[in-house]
Amino acid sequence: MSTLSSHWRRGSAQHGERGVVSILFALLLPLLLGFGALAVDYPYLWVTRAQMQTTADAAAMAGGRYLGEGGTPNWTTATAQAQAMLASNLVDGKVITQASIQTGYWDTSGNQLGLQLLPMTPTKTDVPAIRVSISRSIGQNTGEINTFFANFLGIASLPVAVTAVAARAGPSTMGANVLFPLAIPQCMYDNYWNASSTPPGPKIDPSTKKSYVFQLGSKTYAGCNIKGTSFPAGAWAAATSADISSSSLTTLVTTRIGQSMSIGDQIFVNSGNFSNPLYTAVNNCSAAAATAKQTCRYVTVAVFDNVATTGYNKITGFACMEILSGNGPSKYVEASMSTQCPINPSSGIGPSYGVSGPPKLFF
Repeated sequence: MSTLSSHWRRGSAQHGERGVVSILFALLLPLLLGFGALAVDYPYLWVTRAQMQTTADAAAMAGGRYLGEGGTPNWTTATAQAQAMLASNLVDGKVITQASIQTGYWDTSGNQLGLQLLPMTPTKTDVPAIRVSISRSIGQNTGEINTFFANFLGIASLPVAVTAVAARAGPSTMGANVLFPLAIPQCMYDNYWNASSTPPGPKIDPSTKKSYVFQLGSKTYAGCNIKGTSFPAGAWAAATSADISSSSLTTLVTTRIGQSMSIGDQIFVNSGNFSNPLYTAVNNCSAAAATAKQTCRYVTVAVFDNVATTGYNKITGFACMEILSGNGPSKYVEASMSTQCPINPSSGIGPSYGVSGPPKLFF
């Protein structure tokens, strides 16, 4: 009797233990599924989102190339190129076919948040931009992303969305062998550059209906006499005072200033009278030369802060100039402001004086 009773008690205990385990398993199942979702579903969602972001970034950068070439944003081509780039990246093994692509302006000062859609009137801190938004959601790009473990918790799928914004801005740093050995005082751009036009560009001379033409190194211009002096508007420039000589500058006309320079750096300027060969070298590669030899027709120059008549001055930006001719006997270079400079190696964000760097991701 005692033996039967003992077996019964052991059987009952084992049955009770199994019941407790079943209850605990039932209670812990949601937690286990949650851990499974974190271990499997979250990494899968993260990888898919990263692929989507890469696709959006690539599309925005592809479109951004066409937001400043030739001085005028080509909104239509930028949009088409962004759309075409979507097919170059796979997301979860599939091609993204649907995206929201919008163009407008991005405020580099941060005063205006987000993309300012067209039509709008840009300010001097606004730069042309393109925004690409991609979504895996109901009805978009094969729908939401399916889950595995989270499905047992009633979450069969999740939406994912990404956005990229690329823009073209003036650079804060120019690469080596880019800057032409001329520089323009800041007052020239304050007085003769229209920062509020769309896009920004040179002010127009009412007498010619064209951009103002300047005799750099020779004449002074209204509102641009540095500290009340007769310092000409524009001067020869080099990275150091050791490079300010007729022979050195003549070499730099071809090779350009040999080091990278940034806003805030010091550049040496001198409007002194240099030898005729220097001006002849400029004339021979300017707009006055045969078309095939116009290697210095459109050049990037430093803008400086108007402090010293001759000596080191702080760089405040970089500008595009069209070199029209060089005149040795009269000691000047004839030039006008322009937006036609080629895209050169550059980085950072600076004021827009006709020089545009490669597209950059802003968001």
